[in-house]
Formats: sequence, C-alpha cells, structure tokens
Amino acid sequence: MYRTLCLLLLGTLIIGIVGVSQTPVALRAAEGFLLLDNDTGAEVVRLGILFDGPISLCMEDVVVFGGGAVTRLDVGLRTAWIDAVVNPSGTLQVGFGGGASALDACWVASTTEKNKAVTRWLIESVWNAGDLEAVGDFIAPEFLFHDISLVGDLPGVMGYTMFAAGSLAAFPDTHFAIEDVVASDDMIALRVLRTGTHLGDLNGIPPTGVSVNERAIVIYRMSDGKIAEGWMQYDALGLLVQLGLIPPMGPPLFAWDAGGTSSGDRGTPEVNTLLASRDPLEIWNEQNLALIDEIIGEDFVAHYETKTVTGIADYKDHVVGTLAAFPDFQISLEEVFAEGDLVVFRSTASGTHSGPLGPIPATGMAWEVGGMVIRRIADGKIVELWQLNDMLSLLTQIGLVPPLQ
Repeated sequence: MYRTLCLLLLGTLIIGIVGVSQTPVALRAAEGFLLLDNDTGAEVVRLGILFDGPISLCMEDVVVFGGGAVTRLDVGLRTAWIDAVVNPSGTLQVGFGGGASALDACWVASTTEKNKAVTRWLIESVWNAGDLEAVGDFIAPEFLFHDISLVGDLPGVMGYTMFAAGSLAAFPDTHFAIEDVVASDDMIALRVLRTGTHLGDLNGIPPTGVSVNERAIVIYRMSDGKIAEGWMQYDALGLLVQLGLIPPMGPPLFAWDAGGTSSGDRGTPEVNTLLASRDPLEIWNEQNLALIDEIIGEDFVAHYETKTVTGIADYKDHVVGTLAAFPDFQISLEEVFAEGDLVVFRSTASGTHSGPLGPIPATGMAWEVGGMVIRRIADGKIVELWQLNDMLSLLTQIGLVPPLQ
C-alpha cells in the first residue's frame, strides 16, 4: 500500500524515531546453561539469541537473576526472543535443547532495533552461511517480494527460499556486506554489496567463473518480528556487464565507491525528509534548477549505477543532461522514511526518450522503472546519495538492450 509523504510525516511525528542501538551480549556457557549478563548499566527488557542449529526452548527454561519474570518467549528454528526485565548487573539464564550453540545475542530497546537484528541475522544466516532452513525464522508466511529484476514476484517462505537457493547455487561463495541500515517504525532499508563467483547456472546463464560485485538496496516491511513484504533494487545491468553478456557502458563501477566527506548537523528525520523530498519533487519534476544551489551541499557526492557525480556544478550537468534526454521526466514517491541523517525513497520514474542520451540518439520510446535512493543530510543540505534504478529495464524499454529470454 503506497503511503503519501504527508501521512508518513504525520506518523513519524506521532511515533518518533527510536535511536537506541542494539547492544551485543557476551555469551557464557555453564553446565548446559547459557548465561547472559546485563553489562549495559541500565535496565533491559528484550533479548535476541541466534543459534547455529535447531533449538528447543520453553518459558520454564529461562530464569532471571536480578530482575522480573519472563513475559514473552518467541522461539524459531534457530532464534529465540525473550521479553524479561533484567536489572543492571543482572543475568538471564537460558537452558535449551537440540545440541545447538549460540552464535550471537543482543539486548534491544525497541521494536525498531529488533527489526535491525532480524534483517542482519537473515543476511548472516541465510546468505552468508547458506542456511536455507533458517528462512522461516525471518520471513513471514504472508511475505511478498515485489518484482525482483530478472525474477518477478516471490511469495511466502517457499518463494524466498527458492530465490536464495537459486542465487546461492549460482554464486556459492556469496558474501553480503551491509553498508547502511535505515529504520523507522515497521520499515527498514539496507544498502548492501554482494561479492561472489559465478560458478553455477543463473536463470539459464551457464557459469562463467567470473567474480562479481553486486550493489543492492533492499526495503522491508516488518510485522511482529518477521519480514512481511520486500522490495529490492540491484544493479542487474552491472551484473550482466561483469558476466560479459552486455557490453560495458562506461568505466567499471560495480561496487559502492568511497563515501563523501561532508559532515555537520545531522538534523532531524522529520526535517530531513522534507528537505530530501525537494530534490525529486521540485528539482526533477518541476525542473527547478535554481533550487540546486539552495539544497545541495558544496561537497555533494552522488553514487549512481554508471557514474559518480561530485559537486554542485557536476550535479547540475547531470540533471540538465538527463532532462534533455527525457524532457517529460517525472518521479513518484511510493515509500519514504528516515532515521538520523539518512532518508530512504522507494520511487517510480518515467519519461520518453526524446533527446540524445550521451552518444545515443533519441528513440522516441516511453519507459517506466522503479528505483531506490538513500540521501544523507548535513547542515540542512543534501550532501550524498546512493541510487539504484532498474537501468536494465530502462535500456530494454527504449530498445538499446534486447529482452532477455
């Protein structure tokens, strides 16, 4: 369900942004029990534990020394979430069956921070460790992954499992590195970089033995501690270029390049959201180029699929060139949320290829693609952005790349 910017801002003002970080817990084992000490210096009420195998755990297996009773216990195949008051210097004792060992644990102070832990554990367990049986611990039965490039919609735990299985078969040495996490209420975005070697079939593409980098931005909607809905934009064009299936369209740029150096007042999520939205809604949709000097920082850096834009003058050239190629360019915002100095957009862009796109003459063909953008704010200006559009689909729609069979 699409959310308008005004409704999002109203919800943000009412709910607020919880910025308490996850706090790692030192794991101690003693005579068949797991002991987790509260060394945070404050009262804690929720603990998550990730195991390396199936576990068996019930309320009677959890005891608090220095605190209150256990009020909730959610046990998955390899995860446990425990709600209980543990005083400073108190200890939570957990006795569990199944022969598994604890891999990670953290105290969390809010649902937002729990959601961060869930998405981090999904990447570490399913993708980096290849544990497909753990998918159900993180993905809700009603889950829907929307329109993944080269794949389409993926419903439910089975759909996600099949997607992961196929991807890991193609790139068995897959490793995901998390570059950024932005969370607000039930929404969370991750900017990630996958590395791997193409050693298996990839949607009918035979193995090439090529090592690749694959940038992606993923947005999830969480529900009761699991991922209920997802959108992902990854650099499918860059992936196919690296595999040798499409000619290079510029200098190699397949990993997230170095971040910008601008720093300053981080602002508030509410104000940052309004500021960041002026870029697509006014600079692009209204073609208000004068606004660039007002809201773009001097040391601005933009990380796009095929190039890096640095500085105000370079950004002006980028906007002017794009609008010359697509004079009717428009962006609609379909999901917007913020945390700290980062603002996330999920959007749809459209236009008609009515002018030259670099050396490519106009084709007169219309296009529409999805995209995801993360903007960083400092001192009341946009100083950095990371953006991925479905460039493979755009080039296909304007006739430059043949449809993949």
